[in-house]
Amino acid sequence: MADNQFEDIADIQRALKEQERFIHYDTNVTHYTLTEEEMNVISKTPSPFWKDASLATVGFGMPTLLNAIDGFSKLKLNEVYPISVFLNIIFASVSLILFVIFAIFWYVESLKNKKLQADTLKKIKNKPKFKMKSDYSN
Repeated sequence: MADNQFEDIADIQRALKEQERFIHYDTNVTHYTLTEEEMNVISKTPSPFWKDASLATVGFGMPTLLNAIDGFSKLKLNEVYPISVFLNIIFASVSLILFVIFAIFWYVESLKNKKLQADTLKKIKNKPKFKMKSDYSN
């Protein structure tokens, strides 16, 4: 017998039966099983497109609005509006209207995603429970 202390399978089986094996387990913890689909729903985050679009439009609309306000403040009474003030008003208006629309889409999409996740979690928690034995000694 070289470096092995066991001569055959029977010796290995006897040695395994003689060993004490422990598992540390908290009995107050509940574990759930998930399907691949449930895991995908829970880990899914909403698309950042509407958030990015709304932040981009407000990022463009606010400076143009400030430029328009600044242009108005520099005008004298009965003076003709320069084209720059007019374009700033147009771009600010369009950008801020798009911001509101995109923000609404972003909000609606996040609500749908939260509802889907909540429904999935409720379905997982309502699965039949399997009570584990607390004493496994034989």
